[in-house]
Amino acid sequence: MPSALIIDADDSATAAIQGSLDDFGFDFTTTQDAPEAISLAKTATPDIIFLRVELPNASGFSVCNKLRRNQATKTIPLVMYSSDVTDDVFDQHRNLKTHADEYLKLPFGDGDLLG
Repeated sequence: MPSALIIDADDSATAAIQGSLDDFGFDFTTTQDAPEAISLAKTATPDIIFLRVELPNASGFSVCNKLRRNQATKTIPLVMYSSDVTDDVFDQHRNLKTHADEYLKLPFGDGDLLG
């Protein structure tokens, strides 16, 4: 069974991701806490990580950086998404060594997420 880690404090965005992937049999782990998310990614090694830029106690960009620098998590596919970040900011982040695999703007539809 594929697994996904969702790092987000917004229940509606989390539900949208889960709803889009339900037909694929994913097992979901969710958290809004950055340190817990990093720990979960290392121990549970999910098949994919969905990371919101806007988190209550940290920046999603900082979490992405930590996940990409860690040997155990650096190859896990990572999708960052945001409601407030501009395309320019995402473009700048794409140029870093510790970039995400995909970037999405909220709200997104099932087709955006599955793509």
